[in-house]
Amino acid sequence: MPASATAPPVQSFSPVETSIISNSSSLLYSMESPVNITSDGFKHNIRVAELQLSGGNVEIEHVVVPRMDSTVFRQCRITNSTDSHLLPGSVSVIIDDALVARTNIKRVNPNDTFVCALGSDSNVSVTYSSSSRTVASSIGSPKVNVYTNTVTLTNRHSFDLRRINVRDAVPIWQPSDKASDKDCVHVLLKKPGELRDAVRNVIAKNVEGQERKNVSVAWEDKADGLFAWTVDIPGGKTEQLELEWEVNASQCGAGGGLYE
Repeated sequence: MPASATAPPVQSFSPVETSIISNSSSLLYSMESPVNITSDGFKHNIRVAELQLSGGNVEIEHVVVPRMDSTVFRQCRITNSTDSHLLPGSVSVIIDDALVARTNIKRVNPNDTFVCALGSDSNVSVTYSSSSRTVASSIGSPKVNVYTNTVTLTNRHSFDLRRINVRDAVPIWQPSDKASDKDCVHVLLKKPGELRDAVRNVIAKNVEGQERKNVSVAWEDKADGLFAWTVDIPGGKTEQLELEWEVNASQCGAGGGLYE
């Protein structure tokens, strides 16, 4: 491109009439109104359809894995409530005329749901801390180790946030092939206690045993110890989540040990 060349002005899109013919293997978009494409050597995006997806078909979620990264990411879960098929390819997400994320989607059929990344939310802060202590075992000597992870979330928005998904994990004891290792280590989940026997999403409780209506917790993969909190936080407020587990290796004998 010559040094004196300049990019064309940003295109203003106007509604177009489009018909769509689909079958099991292809889609055909037919433009039923004239389209002007400037012959200037630049790449142009042409609007072939405009789909309105709103209301109950769109859910905005926040996701964070605090033990890995304190960044809170936004994502939009969208149900294609139209009769149109969305083609696979790259997607640019624009909010308030600003590009916030690029992502890719697979083919989305009518009534299918897909997820679009919306970038990070700097107005939600997360702190993560961990501690451990040694206490007397409930069955006497020897002692056990108690581990605590604390997550603090602050919503600095002026509005409430719903469905902040906070993912964490409880350590799982995986014995070796030795028969003596089978019951060597016991891991007991202490908090949230209601998660221990849960088979679905359950309401979390505070230290007094009262239900926290804005906090629930559920297993994502119990076999691997993976679970997630779902938290609603009012604007300007803070919420704290606590994970606590106890490790007892008293059956390991002199050669027993803990792996952290």
